Amino acid sequence: MYQFLSAIILLLILSQCATHSAAWNTGRTDSLAENQIMLVLEKPESLGWKRLQYATELHPEFAFFLEKIGKPDCIAETTQGDRHYMICYQLEQRRAFSCRSILDRPSIPMQVSGPYPMSHKEYSTLRGLKKRAESEMRTKSASE
Repeated sequence: MYQFLSAIILLLILSQCATHSAAWNTGRTDSLAENQIMLVLEKPESLGWKRLQYATELHPEFAFFLEKIGKPDCIAETTQGDRHYMICYQLEQRRAFSCRSILDRPSIPMQVSGPYPMSHKEYSTLRGLKKRAESEMRTKSASE
């Protein structure tokens, strides 16, 4: 399982990272989220935040899980066959949780495993992504 998780994480890290606020309004978040690492920002609402909210609406047990462990800083999503995978990263704790659900079957509970320790490379990459986003938000706020 750890090798599979590492392979997914590596694939996702190599993918382009971005927030797409306009995509939510057009209903294309599924395709935009595929194979992406996304920051989970409540203000301004990022694609990662919206995807997390969508997942908690589909799977109330996932919402309960997040209440217990706290909000992730980043998420990554991918789909293989009829399975949908989400990895939730918590940077301060340097841990990740792997979540799996069956597409078009929200009545089947999402399976969550972990926590898994984050590698130094994962942590550095995701922390850098978060710091750049925070810096861009401060710059944008200062110029307004």
